[in-house]
Amino acid sequence: VGLTAMAASPEVSWSDKYAMRQGLMPLDLDRQPGAREALAAYASGSLPPKALARALIDALFTRDFSASKVERWDVDGASAAEVEAGVFQCVKSAEYNWKDIHAVASSKAVIRVSADRVAVEGYSYYCAG
Repeated sequence: VGLTAMAASPEVSWSDKYAMRQGLMPLDLDRQPGAREALAAYASGSLPPKALARALIDALFTRDFSASKVERWDVDGASAAEVEAGVFQCVKSAEYNWKDIHAVASSKAVIRVSADRVAVEGYSYYCAG
C-alpha cells in the first residue's frame, strides 16, 4: 500500500495593529471554523493564496464579531485585494441599520502568503455605533 505524504500546513503568525511592538506572534486557529481546513487545502494545492487570505480574515472577523442579533446585521463577504505577489489587503465588515440605530463592525489586515508561512500583519477589529 503506497502512502502519500501530505503537505504540511504553513506556519501562521499575526500582529495586532494596536500592539505592533509585540511583533508577529503564533496564531492559534484551532477554534476558528474553516481556518484549519483552508490551511490544509492551501497546503495540498487545492486552494489559491487569495482564497486562503479571504478564509483567514473571515475566521478572524467571526472570532471577534459577537452580535447578539446577527439577523439584523448585513454581513459582507470577506475581500482580499492582491497588492503584490502573495500579499493581500483583506477586509470583512458588517453593518447594522435598524430603527435609527446604525453600527459598523470591521476586520482588516495585510496577509502575506507563501508556501511555508502565512503572516497576518496589522490585524484590527473595531465596532462603532
